[in-house]
Amino acid sequence: MINIIDTSSGFYFLSNVLLEGNFPFHLKSLNISILVPGRANVCDQDLVHFLIQQSDSLIELSLHCNEQTLLSLPPDSFPNLVTLGGSSLTMKYLANRPSIRELNWNSLGKPGLDLILWDERQMQQILSPIESLTIGIVPLSHPNARGRQPLSAISPYLNSLRQLILVGDFLPEDFDEIPRLPQLEYFFVACLDKKRILPRPLQRGFVYQWFSASQTLTEVAFLKGSYGWGGNKTFRRWRRDEESGEIWRMDMGAEPKNDETPHPILTQLGL
Repeated sequence: MINIIDTSSGFYFLSNVLLEGNFPFHLKSLNISILVPGRANVCDQDLVHFLIQQSDSLIELSLHCNEQTLLSLPPDSFPNLVTLGGSSLTMKYLANRPSIRELNWNSLGKPGLDLILWDERQMQQILSPIESLTIGIVPLSHPNARGRQPLSAISPYLNSLRQLILVGDFLPEDFDEIPRLPQLEYFFVACLDKKRILPRPLQRGFVYQWFSASQTLTEVAFLKGSYGWGGNKTFRRWRRDEESGEIWRMDMGAEPKNDETPHPILTQLGL
């Protein structure tokens, strides 16, 4: 994974000064975030040029940039993309690539959840093949959370979804949709507001209800404590046919031992 993060100079500095405009490589994975204050309506042509050059080789892309830059990308770009991450603007303009099976959708900091980006036909086309979906949601204590769309706005189209991750917060009605997802195997919740973290008895009630109503769900996990990068992460993990949720701790600041394989969910969240 190549990470390019810049909030001041745009891609011109990175491409022309550091790389001298030459890109003698083809990336498979790229994380790029270039949001320059005062240039929200200006297309970053250097970034467009770079992304077009990398288009055919990219399998995984996380992209945060302005709308004009996204509009300038050719409609046939990224033909082999499997994993797409980014803001609602990124989803609006790039999520229609037929090869995509995983969406990491960051709505944090924006009003609502911005789930309704497409008409019904487009939602069916874009969401029905998705197997893994991560949604970053504004905590309900934040003013921008008012009026956000519930999960039910897209759940009818998630026919292939096996893994769902809600980061930030949840609406009570979101939980009603969990047993209605026909292929869901794994559900993860990470609240940013400690006051919204469910106590163990409430977790047990929801989990038993989901396991009873779903034939596919096998594992549910709730993050305990604060959410962030690195350090100790504590989860309460519930599995089908187990009496109580186990505490699962992992130090994400340390290198994993040879016999330790991080749970896929940790890689997904960047924890």
